[in-house]
Amino acid sequence: MGAPKIRNIIFFIINIVIFIFPILYMNDYLLRIFGIMAIYSIIAVSWDILYGFTGQLSFGHAALMGIGAYTSALLNLNFGLSVWLCIIAGGFFSAFIGLVFALPALRLRGPYFVVSTIAISETFRLIANNWVEVTNGPYGLYRFSPLLNDSLQCYLLCLCIMAICVLFAYYIIKSRIGLAFQTIREDEVLASACGINTTFFKVLAFFISAFLAGLGGALYAHYVVIVTPTIMASANSCLIMAMTLVGGKGTIIGPIIGTIVLYSLIESLRFLGVVYNLVITSIIIILIILFFSGGIAQLFEAIKSTPHLKINIFNNLKIKKIKNTH
Repeated sequence: MGAPKIRNIIFFIINIVIFIFPILYMNDYLLRIFGIMAIYSIIAVSWDILYGFTGQLSFGHAALMGIGAYTSALLNLNFGLSVWLCIIAGGFFSAFIGLVFALPALRLRGPYFVVSTIAISETFRLIANNWVEVTNGPYGLYRFSPLLNDSLQCYLLCLCIMAICVLFAYYIIKSRIGLAFQTIREDEVLASACGINTTFFKVLAFFISAFLAGLGGALYAHYVVIVTPTIMASANSCLIMAMTLVGGKGTIIGPIIGTIVLYSLIESLRFLGVVYNLVITSIIIILIILFFSGGIAQLFEAIKSTPHLKINIFNNLKIKKIKNTH
């Protein structure tokens, strides 16, 4: 069994153990926090499809998340549609907007594409902030239907949707479509020379990524029952990117680990206030990316492939065991 497969199995088991934790304690606060983690995991995985597997660096995922959230909330408020229809509609409308944007933008490369994603993200944030008649401006939308009224059922539902989205992303990546994505990421010119329609597959990656981000955003809206323009802020895009990079880009399971680590860190440091919380979290993100550019996934492989490190860890554990017996 290869190292990546072992790594994915270990990460999968760790994820299951972590997400079972709030169910055992039956604490409403923990259930809510872990529910948001599950939703952000979907969005981080969606960004991983676009950047980690296709090599297209986007700074606009918060806008796609926000479009899904606003679409779902508006449909529920104005037309009284069921929550499920609204969430699905939010995902598809976000994918449609992503498609409309991707068709011209993906002809750009490198920093030009990155700047265009920032511009589109800020445009949608300003629309949400200033189109008061529709979005209620900076006050946002509220008083729409929650996902479910019971916190445990709500959490379990988020877990189920996250599992479905992750399995869907895994299936896409392991298919011929995923192979085309990864070939484009490695060398777009070579991929084109091999007969891969690079424009089509890049647009497809953007469409799938936007759909999952919109779905996650719509789910988030009905989970917290409020949507404001801050959901589309650049800081939220950076958080989504950091979750993927800290966990390990191009791994599917890594962004989930990254989401758990970062969101737990932010919540546990909340008592320090917003500024110190962000400063400490940012330093930790920089250190992880600086020393392990592949994220926590690379850290695992580094431990596995470094005999001395494994021996040291083993010896430390052995010494502790001897001390405990005496």
